[in-house]
Amino acid sequence: MKHKTTFFIILSFLFGQDIISQSDTLNKFNTKGKKTGYWKVLLDEKINPTKINGDAHFYCFEFWDEGKNVTQIDKHRWKKNKLICDNSLPNKGNPIPISGKFKWFDKKGRLISEEVYENGNPIYFKSYFIKKSDTTLHINEDIDFTKRYNNIIGTFYFEMHSSNGNTIDKYWYRKGQKGWKAYKIEN
Repeated sequence: MKHKTTFFIILSFLFGQDIISQSDTLNKFNTKGKKTGYWKVLLDEKINPTKINGDAHFYCFEFWDEGKNVTQIDKHRWKKNKLICDNSLPNKGNPIPISGKFKWFDKKGRLISEEVYENGNPIYFKSYFIKKSDTTLHINEDIDFTKRYNNIIGTFYFEMHSSNGNTIDKYWYRKGQKGWKAYKIEN
């Protein structure tokens, strides 16, 4: 699926306010030495992961399940695109939890995605495309991190929209018989 790449870039973060109630699992290993629970990740000014605190402006949280990174943070592939956030950029080297709305624009100034975060956790993500035949903005995917499958931590709801706008495929990102992945919701 063409849009999986974008989807997995945004899997980068964890959802909701659970980090507050899960602080006892922050950066922990299980008895087998595997990462489990929430792990803090530093982010630069383009919301890309960095290992250097001096380069970080923000931080967010990844969720690990018995050594499996459920929400891996990937670098944004939009290096030539412009990022605008509704808050001022925090000081470099003094990272704060990522919060606010972040919008990505292509080199022609067209909106290509919106991301909203609160206290280091994503709230929603939407990506867009513009058809060559018109100048209308069309939604590509819509991820709602506040909706969970059976209220299970690490799960979320998302929709993939067809390029003609007529088809919407709905999914739960969750752990199932085939592990953590997107499971299509059958009507």
